[in-house]
Amino acid sequence: MAHLSDMEELLQNIPNPQISDYMREALQCYNSGAYRGCIVLSCIALFDDSVNKLADIRGFNKKAKEIHDEVVRRQKEQDVFESYLLDQLSANKLISELDSATINTIKARRNKAAHPSGHKPSAEEARYIYFEVIDKFLSKQSFNSKVLADEILERLENTGFFPSNQIEDVRSVVIHEIKLLHSDSFPYFLSKLIEGVTSKNTYLTQNSRYFLDGLSSLNHDKWNGIIVAKLLEKKLGDDKYDSQCLAAVSLNPKLIEELSETAMKRLRQSIETNTKEMPNSSSVNSPAHLFENILRYNPPAIKALKNECVQFIQKHSYLPLSPRIASFDDDLWGQYQDILLSKAGSSTFDTANNFSKKFGVIEKSIVDKSSDEYLLKLMIGIISAAEWGAWGAESIVSNKFESYPELKNRVSVFCLNNEAECLKIYGDEKSEIDSVAKFMKRYLEDDKGDA
Repeated sequence: MAHLSDMEELLQNIPNPQISDYMREALQCYNSGAYRGCIVLSCIALFDDSVNKLADIRGFNKKAKEIHDEVVRRQKEQDVFESYLLDQLSANKLISELDSATINTIKARRNKAAHPSGHKPSAEEARYIYFEVIDKFLSKQSFNSKVLADEILERLENTGFFPSNQIEDVRSVVIHEIKLLHSDSFPYFLSKLIEGVTSKNTYLTQNSRYFLDGLSSLNHDKWNGIIVAKLLEKKLGDDKYDSQCLAAVSLNPKLIEELSETAMKRLRQSIETNTKEMPNSSSVNSPAHLFENILRYNPPAIKALKNECVQFIQKHSYLPLSPRIASFDDDLWGQYQDILLSKAGSSTFDTANNFSKKFGVIEKSIVDKSSDEYLLKLMIGIISAAEWGAWGAESIVSNKFESYPELKNRVSVFCLNNEAECLKIYGDEKSEIDSVAKFMKRYLEDDKGDA
């Protein structure tokens, strides 16, 4: 039961300003001891709000239009409409049986209070009516019903339901469509969308997937909980839904925090499986998109998926995204450096050549974050690959590392200013080089002056 302070706060839950004004007057009646007036005004607000909600959906719900038009006709003729409205809302399942019973109870209390029956309403009775009217009805954007959900689901078979497959456009459509959905219908609606993913109707399948993507991207607390419970907890590990689940956590990495231990294991397996494919950061169900959004919206999740991050940067070492992932954690960065060092000096020609071909994409990121010692070792690895006959490395070395200006500059300055340290690294890696001058002349200095 609401207390006085609660009654004032309840007004903030009413989205319709006009209806809120009614209830403010009802509260004023209550505060002045006019409990009968509080009850009557609360009921007026309740039925006016029901008519307004009918008007909101009359454009796309045939039955709602019929009921609304008849109610408006009766209002204009100053005819009684409340019983008709309540009966029709209940008969057409625009409100639940429980809500219908609640309204009937409120209406009966109103009639008893408003007519000269000898009944004198109490403060407790007025508070009860006031609270129930706001909490159960006025605070809701729409009727507590599956009717609106079914209407949206029916239109999902339309080819033009989503004019674009860009996630920003999809999200905009989803926001527009669900604005009148009652929160009690969310679980039902989501279950139907999940069923639609495996439909034989191509357009229903596509639009169901897009709608789920849009809902995931909203990061709405109510929807998040239902998406986790009905999609991720139940469908992760199911091949038919694998890409949809990956898209959900990719579009909203906050969902990861709500997964059970079992669902988390299934998510890791899904990421591992999909990491083997070519990355596509524009595809919402790719690990590349997932890690991109984790870095943007939920960085701590990187640690929860550390092994999967290592697998990703091992497989896709030269994506600009990979050093960004590795930079989040010192241990990840160390593993990434080891991966690059191994690839730079690999005795497998394809591996070494691929490094030489693609390292330029990530060169600045690596040079900016790495120590001088590491960069020298990386350069020596490329030199070793060239000596083993990797043509890509041979070209880099023969051109005195001109292809990698950031790397060349850092190593050159380090060698000139730290001879003893450099010689130790040379000795560990390239025993035949016994001076900085010899290393510089052979690998870094321009030969044009030698003639």
